[in-house]
Amino acid sequence: MAAFLCTHFIDQRIINPDLRDIIIQALAAFVCYPDSLEAGCGFAFRYTSSPDVITLGLPEQGQQRASLQPPHPSKKCQQQFGQLCVKDNQLASEFLNGLLNQLNWSFSEFIGMLQEIQQATHQMETVLDSRQLRTCAVCFDLTVGLMRVLEMVATVAPEVFTDWKRQSAELHIARLFQLLTQVLNRVTAGSNLFENVTRLHLPGLETVDRFPILGAVTGILLTLLLDGTIESKERATSSLLAEPGYNLDTVCFLVGGKSVAVEATKPKFSFRTMINKDVTPEEVQRVDDLVSHLESQGTEYGLQTQESVDVDDLCPICCAVKVSVRFIPCLHVSCRSCISRHLMNNKECFFCKHIVNELEDITSEEAV
Repeated sequence: MAAFLCTHFIDQRIINPDLRDIIIQALAAFVCYPDSLEAGCGFAFRYTSSPDVITLGLPEQGQQRASLQPPHPSKKCQQQFGQLCVKDNQLASEFLNGLLNQLNWSFSEFIGMLQEIQQATHQMETVLDSRQLRTCAVCFDLTVGLMRVLEMVATVAPEVFTDWKRQSAELHIARLFQLLTQVLNRVTAGSNLFENVTRLHLPGLETVDRFPILGAVTGILLTLLLDGTIESKERATSSLLAEPGYNLDTVCFLVGGKSVAVEATKPKFSFRTMINKDVTPEEVQRVDDLVSHLESQGTEYGLQTQESVDVDDLCPICCAVKVSVRFIPCLHVSCRSCISRHLMNNKECFFCKHIVNELEDITSEEAV
């Protein structure tokens, strides 16, 4: 049965969409059969209905959620997947590139739809398009699902993000943290787009709240920053702190924030309020450890990066880090992360459209 499903679930000869969907559902049921598997491998990943609505103090009838498949992941399948990622660097790189591209698309679409919904509510439209609301919820669920996959990858094959000997590891972790910080900045900010729309409790957006998406983000951060070897944790921490979008306050938000000036009348999100419900005390303690770790490391990182950088030395693509590579043969320059990401999907120079044959490191002594 396993061999049949794995062989045919992506068989190009199957063109009937309903049949393809049935095979994919059968594969999902096969690897997530609840009677033989342990539920909940990810951070706070034991729910079928998001508990954040309870945190917000909504009435009981507001707690209806879309039917979600219970999280019963197969540890055996995960281990085999991790071994494959570690063994086949090219396959792992292509998989992560596609996964990160899909995550970037789904979250961008979700935010774009939230903006349209907010504009419609401001215009006092009596009826909102139900299809748009459902599509928005699907993009949100897809975003959460993709991040749970990334959490699994970080758990079973952390080398794809933290082993600098692997050609694309630095690029993957930079892209990952760029996306995570964008999610945190969007979701944790008070009185912003996400909060303004979700507190309207529109029919069709019942699954859209903070708990699922922040739980997935937290699981990835905990795995990469607190687990593994000393070297891997240092690399992951440095990569996160170097991300221009990183803000410690967004991480502190996970446990209620560190500011005492928050409005007393507004319920605060915090994993602490969900202890013994959907989050264990041990998980909350790990989040506290994460905050403490980032506070201490952030102070050290700030002292190390106080030296000023000439604006002419900054990467012309991201304008955040120094240039580090030269493109051959056109001789344009950028940081390695930016051009490596670009070359994964397009082999032309970002500036002049000449084909880039190789990248040449720029030494610190060279004038840019």
